[in-house]
Amino acid sequence: MVQRRNYIASIAHVVDDRMNALQRLVAEQRQAMTRQYYALLGAVEDMFSMTSLLPVLIRRTSDYSVALVHMNELRQALLDAMHGRLDTFVIGHDDMTNAMQNINAELQQISTNLLLAVTTTAEAFQITDITVTCVRRDVYVTIKFPLTPVSQILTLYDVISFPVLMPDNSPHSTALESDIVALAYQPTADYSIEFHSQPPIENRLLYMNRVTDTFRDINAPSCILALFRNSIELIKHYCSFILLPYNIESSIVMLDESTVLFTNVSNVTRVCLLAGLFAVYT
Repeated sequence: MVQRRNYIASIAHVVDDRMNALQRLVAEQRQAMTRQYYALLGAVEDMFSMTSLLPVLIRRTSDYSVALVHMNELRQALLDAMHGRLDTFVIGHDDMTNAMQNINAELQQISTNLLLAVTTTAEAFQITDITVTCVRRDVYVTIKFPLTPVSQILTLYDVISFPVLMPDNSPHSTALESDIVALAYQPTADYSIEFHSQPPIENRLLYMNRVTDTFRDINAPSCILALFRNSIELIKHYCSFILLPYNIESSIVMLDESTVLFTNVSNVTRVCLLAGLFAVYT
């Protein structure tokens, strides 16, 4: 009986130990599952946080890329302006138009005879006399607009002088005695300019500080003006010719795109290659 009691007590003790171990295992498993749950919950919250930050990161990256492209374009535009090439990225069309209008208004207050030499925005963007300066974080672009007292556009003509045969068919010729090589002229303008050397033209503009010739009143008579106006009386009065004895030579002078002057030429051959024509004129 005593042995049987001891055996039963031993079995009960073993069962009690195993039950305690099983309870501890269940408790540890519950704690582990709780820890895994909180870890999963933290990971989900981190994922949601990253998901909410992703649009912000994309927007900031896009803004940075746009700003970087803008800065590169601004840098290139400023470098071009420093080399005399004005870009609309630095000054827009509207800003240039407003600036030209304001300058014209200021000029009218100073003198009614002063005008901008450039009349359109496209001509203003062709100006190459540009200064770029930087003061702290501000960039200043200075454009030197050319001024003119002439309200009308003058046409520049090349003055070509060539010998002319005598009307009596004698072996002599006459030539105009003049050193004028170009004429800025407009029939309705108040002024003209006679040039003694070829004037430097830049973007269809003539800068008067680069030439020694000056404006002449249109009513001031001269030989070249008389020739342009085909005034016989003024030509006789203001033009002088020199006689070139025995100086007849064959010559061809291209007066313009459609006019050719032949001197001492008996036969002229004209060939039209496109149409396949061949004509001989004597």
